[in-house]
Amino acid sequence: MIAIGRSFGMKVNAEAFEKLLFLMPLSILHKYADDPHKLESVLFGIGGFLELSTKKVDNYYADLQKEFRYLKQLHQLPVLDVHEWKYMRMRPYNFPTHRLAQFVGLIAKRLQWFEFVKQASLDEVVSDLENIAASSYWSTHFHFQQPSKLHSTKLTKEFIQHILLNAYVPLLFTYGDYIGQAAMKNKALEWLQQLPAEKNNIMKRYAHRGYEATSASETQALLHLYKNYCSSKKCLDCAIGYRILSG
Repeated sequence: MIAIGRSFGMKVNAEAFEKLLFLMPLSILHKYADDPHKLESVLFGIGGFLELSTKKVDNYYADLQKEFRYLKQLHQLPVLDVHEWKYMRMRPYNFPTHRLAQFVGLIAKRLQWFEFVKQASLDEVVSDLENIAASSYWSTHFHFQQPSKLHSTKLTKEFIQHILLNAYVPLLFTYGDYIGQAAMKNKALEWLQQLPAEKNNIMKRYAHRGYEATSASETQALLHLYKNYCSSKKCLDCAIGYRILSG
């Protein structure tokens, strides 16, 4: 669950999502998984988003706040400092409030997601993620108290691939390795080969130098090289760099 949360937080809010899920008792997640309103109030409440004054708040916020105050006392729930979350230089679709609302949609739809992923095909998993959406309030909000134009709350294709690459595939491979099941490890590797190549500035730099990745498997390998060798200038420790430099 923490791996999924970190993927929803992306690079900027991954740690905040992790802290939230460490504070969130797993028993509470199971208890309210079938009640999206309670689930949303608990996650936003523990996340520190429901600590505003009750004055001048909309009805949706007030309902979540009232629900969380009751549940907080009932279950002795902790609250994360809301300043842990970051918004600067971020598209509204990536605001932590919007991503957390989508995360609630995922949990409400399928709490036992890993059991499903272990058995399902890549197409089935993608289809499952395509049908996840946040509650209707978030179709006109990216943040509490700040109405926006009507927009979709479903996960985009790019974000689905982000979740697959940063949560589902690594966990499949790691779990397969842990239990000694080669088939599960191979499944993770096959998904990497089936997923399209990632598009980012690092891949553009490789393409500019003549190497165009054709799958996520190749982009993940290139990202590993970049992060562990190129960015730290360890060219002589890299077989590719050594060959280039040695002529």
